[in-house]
Amino acid sequence: MEGNFKATCPIQPKCGVFCIQTLKVHLGLCHKFDFERQSLECKERGCSRCFKNWGDFRRHVQTHRLRVGKPSGVAVESDVVEDLESNSFPDDTTSLGSSETGPSLDAVKLHMRQVFLGLVGKMYSVPKIPRSFVQNIVLDIISLFEESVAQVSNLSASAENIDFVETSPLNSFKEILSVLNEFRTEYRRLQIMQKTGNFIKPRPYTVGSEVKEKRVDGRIVKELIPLTGQFVPIRKVLECFFSMPGVFEEVMDYVNKLENETFGILEHFIHGSLWKFKVTKFFPGKLVLPLLFYHDECEINNPLGSHAVIQKLGGTYFNCPCLPPEHRSKLANIFLAMLTYASDRKASECTTMRNAQIFRVLVNQINDLQRHGIIIRNGSEVQTLYFGFGLLLGDNEGLNNCQDFASASSHCRICRASPAQIRVDEYERPHLLRFEEDYEADIRAGYKISGIKRESVWNEIEGHHIYSNFSVDLLHDLEEGTLKYGMFHVVNHFVNNAKRRVSLEILNDRLKTFNYYDNGISNKPQLISDRDLNIEQRLKMSGSEMHNFTLIFAMLVGDLINVADKVWQYYILLRKIVHFVYAPEVQTESIDSFDHLIASHHRLYKRLFKDTLKPKYHNLVHYARIMKQSGPLSYLSTFRYEARHKPIKEAAAATASRRDSAYTLALKDQLALCYRLSGNQGLTNNLQAGPSFILSAEEQSDLCLPEKYGDVMEIAWVEFKGTRYHPNMCICHSIDESDGLPQFGRVEKILCDDKLQVLLYYRNFTTLFLEYNLFAYAVQEENSYDHVCLDVIPMYSPVMSRAMGDGDIFMTLKHAL
Repeated sequence: MEGNFKATCPIQPKCGVFCIQTLKVHLGLCHKFDFERQSLECKERGCSRCFKNWGDFRRHVQTHRLRVGKPSGVAVESDVVEDLESNSFPDDTTSLGSSETGPSLDAVKLHMRQVFLGLVGKMYSVPKIPRSFVQNIVLDIISLFEESVAQVSNLSASAENIDFVETSPLNSFKEILSVLNEFRTEYRRLQIMQKTGNFIKPRPYTVGSEVKEKRVDGRIVKELIPLTGQFVPIRKVLECFFSMPGVFEEVMDYVNKLENETFGILEHFIHGSLWKFKVTKFFPGKLVLPLLFYHDECEINNPLGSHAVIQKLGGTYFNCPCLPPEHRSKLANIFLAMLTYASDRKASECTTMRNAQIFRVLVNQINDLQRHGIIIRNGSEVQTLYFGFGLLLGDNEGLNNCQDFASASSHCRICRASPAQIRVDEYERPHLLRFEEDYEADIRAGYKISGIKRESVWNEIEGHHIYSNFSVDLLHDLEEGTLKYGMFHVVNHFVNNAKRRVSLEILNDRLKTFNYYDNGISNKPQLISDRDLNIEQRLKMSGSEMHNFTLIFAMLVGDLINVADKVWQYYILLRKIVHFVYAPEVQTESIDSFDHLIASHHRLYKRLFKDTLKPKYHNLVHYARIMKQSGPLSYLSTFRYEARHKPIKEAAAATASRRDSAYTLALKDQLALCYRLSGNQGLTNNLQAGPSFILSAEEQSDLCLPEKYGDVMEIAWVEFKGTRYHPNMCICHSIDESDGLPQFGRVEKILCDDKLQVLLYYRNFTTLFLEYNLFAYAVQEENSYDHVCLDVIPMYSPVMSRAMGDGDIFMTLKHAL
């Protein structure tokens, strides 16, 4: 979050407030500021401190953004309101005093309380800093100040003028120091945070009980012990989040834009038939947004150690898919809903209500949100914003377990195909699809036949039924399923069995020397060993690495193999599937043809590799139906949700205690959210840029830029909407209207004008044709240059490029446009 805070222009406050990275560009372009020779004066909340360098100014300005205050438009408990009114913190407009009288002692004490609370909140928000360390640091800071006061007091007492001692600022300094003592214990710190309304404390609830043996007076007795989990009031989280400045407005602007999209194109979850049906039937005439929930288990101990599984947690998270794309995938916008122990749900198979006991507290909160919504104050207008349950996401095994289906390895949750049919089906069988009216009969038939164990607690959500609200997961179905098995067969064939083989040494050399940086790839595929192919018979790659390996495989060996080989045609089918399912928008008429693509893949896989289809392959036959219901499948992928475990695991690694891990980690997660809410860090979408310098008039003239851009600054790199751009990266800058071919360019310079508009100055490449056998476009480098505004390019993802051995250059897209 450190890079998201904002600051007022120190040269001319009327210019406004900027993200700290954007401010540096603004100062250079608009005020011609010399960072090496000129000093900066802080213009925040009456502060006038001067700084000789940018680094000191940047660190100082951030302290102004650590002030903790009550969030606007959020209901706070009545007793908390009374405490705040009697002992309130100043808001962002509070001054320490007028210029005539100077700051009062009370104002300084309030100011210091806010500064220290901001410091404590920042330490709590770092997952790798345990709360016990925060306690020690706070005590050390207080001791440092107490020792400083004591030394100054001794020095003043030795002065000849005793009257000076009584009138010196020492007593005022002691009063200010008393503020720090309010933070001496964690209990006091949490109480202060709770009074602000920003700290949403997790709440315990009982999920069941178990009998444990206990030694009492030398005898072993059995005792009934309650099993507890932790849940977070999601209503309060949503109230605080949507009350932050600009969040509600930005979300609604994006929703209005989506509602005006072209008919026949599915670009978002709200374009799907499922959400449209729910809005029409359950929210007519209401302002409503969907929520997506995700459940998965995470191991907080060493998975290979002796304590593995013992403390395994089940985490449930949620987010609003109507956030603009550049914000939707940020981990900070995926909120914690529940933390429970995985063993509590699996403790007893005969405990038929275990899922109901764990998830009912969440189901009740969802129903409450659907009925009553939350109150949003948009300026002088008060609106009720409702939230509807969109879908439950997760991997196949997790979804089957928490929705009371049988194992995902034997039964499909979308249809009633038998295990034998799952291994051979190439198309979806409509007559086997699950329907709500068949649910009760399936429960009576038993899970070995129907695949359903018992009544699911998720059916208690109004307007939701597990037989009509299906979700799939690209990560586990594709990257860790279809691609994992398929790419192993492809690599093994061309290394060991093909007529024109590729040696493993050459393949690994090309993997090592591929230009990942300029092609925008951060997760490099692992090298492949002979043991992987011949003994373990699998490729050791994560989901992200397997995804990237599939994308670049044609670039690596396309010039060495026989493209007429049937296995190579199978690889092209894999590439087509990835290209289609990760498209940010899909045309409804193209979805039906996707069914045939999946059938071709399944048929070819069985014929080429003499293998049956895995259960994850079967899920692909339902993808076309799910796309029609819920829009592009990338919205349902668990890539980012699974990454949400990371701060939980980091906090667990930094904490020695395992007494109640669910509470410890849920509390730590909510402290991080409190820090964000305290700083009003909403949906920050400002320019983030690297080192920069202003171009001279001659340099600008050489670039042939239009005069409308005025003074221009060159930037080393820029991060825009989650993607970092730098020179030598290839982009798709436009689509040719005559033939529909994408037009490419290689970025030579990144420029920014005085309106903070980012321009990509690129070298042109002429697109010659689509080389089907490489799934890439043949291009020719030109000796001409042009520029394009970054916010109008048709695809934000970088384009992957490679020059083959014969000098031919090919470029390929990461997904369909």
